[in-house]
Amino acid sequence: MLLRFIIFLFIFSSSLVGSIRPFVSVELDSGMFVKPYTNRSVAGVTLISHDLINMASWSVNRNVLYLNRKAGFYMRAFLTGLIMNHTYFSFYSLPYQEFGHGSRGRAFGVEPDYYLLGNEGDVTHTYYAFFGDVFSSVMGSKGLSTATKKPDTWFAHSSVDTSDFDLIWYAGGVNNQVYFSQIIDDRFYERNITSVYDVIGFFNAKMAISNLDTVTLNEIRSMYSDKGISLSNSELKRYNGYAVLSSLTFWAFVDGWARYLVSGIDHIQYNEWYNFRLPDVSMYLTSHGPSYRVQSGYRFSVDTHMPIAVEYVFAGESQYELTLGVSKKWSWPLKSYSEIRLGDGVGLTQAIDIVLPSFSKVGVGFDYYNFNNLYGERHILSLKDGGTNINFWLAYSYRK
Repeated sequence: MLLRFIIFLFIFSSSLVGSIRPFVSVELDSGMFVKPYTNRSVAGVTLISHDLINMASWSVNRNVLYLNRKAGFYMRAFLTGLIMNHTYFSFYSLPYQEFGHGSRGRAFGVEPDYYLLGNEGDVTHTYYAFFGDVFSSVMGSKGLSTATKKPDTWFAHSSVDTSDFDLIWYAGGVNNQVYFSQIIDDRFYERNITSVYDVIGFFNAKMAISNLDTVTLNEIRSMYSDKGISLSNSELKRYNGYAVLSSLTFWAFVDGWARYLVSGIDHIQYNEWYNFRLPDVSMYLTSHGPSYRVQSGYRFSVDTHMPIAVEYVFAGESQYELTLGVSKKWSWPLKSYSEIRLGDGVGLTQAIDIVLPSFSKVGVGFDYYNFNNLYGERHILSLKDGGTNINFWLAYSYRK
């Protein structure tokens, strides 16, 4: 099924790319095919789906605009209303959100089940089967994931504290959504230009906490209360709003979409301040309490930039994490990215890419996760052998 889906993506993208080549990306990662699938690689599948939906929307609006300029404006206005009311067609966000729960369960050794609400009898045990169910079902259905193993069957190492499993599980869906907005922002910065349609996936994912259903939000708030962290639903949503409003990327998207609505200009240019990356703030839910992750960086040249991020828990148990990276284009065709994450433990990422013709590249790398880190808590693949884990991967990416 996955192979058919990938073939469909290539055929569909080839029929639509036209003049929108800066805004299409396809990345195939070994983490998509080898269990346990990684959050990063499944985010890549989600990003492909995001781009395809955006291309289709752009193409329809452009064709309508050719027929009648005023009709093109009304269509963009209608789309703006859908975005503001969170009713835009985005089937791809549900599977990735549910994968956030499942991946955290699998890290602890809990086998997740995925099914659509209302179709509890049709249970699937893999993310891709669930993705297919969502794709083929009535869009807008709510999803649900649940665990089939009891705590006494966990294979987490005895050195790992499993007392916060429920909180990490519940928060996994929201955290995946926020991570997806972070990926869109990073891509925008790397390319220096993006499609206005990126605002749809970015804004909905960025507001994931505010968009949570009341039942899930109450569960998370109750578990925080048990840890002595007193937060109301309205406070959690307000803090999420602060993160959105203090992100300069959000304002760039607002400005770009307003211009698109009026004039039809369908791209946004990234603006730096004296080579500094404008800060973007993401709100995550950690086992220590809610946190803010502030992302910035400095561009030394066209070929070299240094991303930097600080994440801190602002309500609950004090926790800080510093992320430093270096992205460097060497003599053609080599490009590398190195990252270190310093918190209660050390995490690492190293990637080496070989740049190929026609905006494509192949890459190899590894991620070293530490469960004691905030990043590691959200992304570690397995706790079977203890609080650290390493994952090697091979990837191919194509940008048009």
